[in-house]
Amino acid sequence: NTFYLTDNLGKRWLLKTTTDEKKANMESAANYFLGDHFNFIVPGKTPKPIESNGHYFTLQQDVSDRANVVRPLEYWVGSLALFHQDAEKILSDNNLIVEEKKLRSAEEINEMYQRGKKVNGLGSVDISQLEDVVDYLQSGDQKDFIHGDLKRGNIFSSYLVDLEGCGLGNAAIDLSMLFMQNNVAIDNWDHYLEMYLRLKGVDGSMKEELKELKFGVEKAAVYTATKEVAGSSLREVRPDTSRENQLLVNYL
Repeated sequence: NTFYLTDNLGKRWLLKTTTDEKKANMESAANYFLGDHFNFIVPGKTPKPIESNGHYFTLQQDVSDRANVVRPLEYWVGSLALFHQDAEKILSDNNLIVEEKKLRSAEEINEMYQRGKKVNGLGSVDISQLEDVVDYLQSGDQKDFIHGDLKRGNIFSSYLVDLEGCGLGNAAIDLSMLFMQNNVAIDNWDHYLEMYLRLKGVDGSMKEELKELKFGVEKAAVYTATKEVAGSSLREVRPDTSRENQLLVNYL
């Protein structure tokens, strides 16, 4: 649940409530500490949530009056490069242990699909392909601090919002969702991925790292598109849900 409040100094805040302590801890810390470093994170009021009778309350600045601000794709590519590169260290320096983000299994995604296949627009779920993709995304030692649920509603104005599910994972997960929801042709992914790598920094050959990153984003697109579309029927259906689902299905 979310509520809008005004304090005694006239400052407006967004209050969020949950019974999930882990998510509340992450969101409160991310907004509080990362909001001090990045202009694309909404500043939070406290580093830890307020707890009362098993409910956890987080406060972040109310930015709803900036809804008309629209940022170009380049802004978000650059923001993700900084977010992926620096966020974990900022949180670790403030004694927050960042855990690895757990991905949904192929079986879980297929179950979501079966429950809502009449409305989600998917023809079928390729379990074998999804298992391969999930294994790939969970493998490897290189894990960045990722949002992990970068659907359209979690990019608001100039901000990444709903940080409760952030954790360590494959950066390709965020990048794939960003590209697909902005309808970026696959042939143009190289342009934005090279921009991302130049801002984030590379350890070796740009050509090789670009090739590897694009391969990862193509893999991640299968996971993020299938998961998002299959799960759409389990959430409140909006008027534009079918259009957004079709946009994602086009990449599968």
